[in-house]
Amino acid sequence: MFDLTGKNAAVTGAARGLGKAIALGLADAGADLALVGLEGELMEDVAQAIRAKGRRAVVVELDLRNVPAIAPAFAKAEELLGPIDILVNNAGVNKTEPSVDVLQETWDRLNDVNLRAPFFCAQAVAPGMLARGVGKIINIASDAGQKGYAEHAAYGATKGGIIQLTRDLAVEWAGRGIQVNAIAPGAAWTDMTTPAMQIPEIAASILARGVSPRITNPEEIAWAAIYLASKEADQVIGHILNVDGGSGAQ
Repeated sequence: MFDLTGKNAAVTGAARGLGKAIALGLADAGADLALVGLEGELMEDVAQAIRAKGRRAVVVELDLRNVPAIAPAFAKAEELLGPIDILVNNAGVNKTEPSVDVLQETWDRLNDVNLRAPFFCAQAVAPGMLARGVGKIINIASDAGQKGYAEHAAYGATKGGIIQLTRDLAVEWAGRGIQVNAIAPGAAWTDMTTPAMQIPEIAASILARGVSPRITNPEEIAWAAIYLASKEADQVIGHILNVDGGSGAQ
């Protein structure tokens, strides 16, 4: 079960955090990887780790804010790796601040990376998937796209948008062989949460988002991605898979 041998996967924002864990997890399941994003040196380190597992890996540098560059970047990935069977739209940015202080450039940057880029990445790989009649697209959403959090207006709006985009694309493409789903993490270990968890009052507020006594490990997000990328999830369509420590249960 959950065997991805022979599949080619592209993961955006694969240099660190959840994206790195997802890329390594997909490789463990048998997939070859295209790592797409800005941090070329860090992505090359991840690629080397994937190659050490006996899988192929290529690095494609791309600023996801540059929409005209997205389609050529994925064309390059397919030239180097082969047709993309699985796309994980993982790259994301965040800035929490009082809503009265949010600047237009902050709003635009979060929207450009978190919502606009996933659509155009999906658009770049979809023609090939539709022609082959098979494909998996997995968007990384957030519990902040389903619940209200103070000082999260810009971020929450983008993640709510990615959830609706997931459902719309799922309905449009499911009949032609593409399953589009999303994973909605709650608080998870990342470069941002690691230092924050060292501050007791911030750690308490982060833990309070869920009912689990701990926050989520990146590998747990990767396992969810492996499931949604596999044939075992072929009948899972337009679903938002919460891996949130029970945040959505409250």
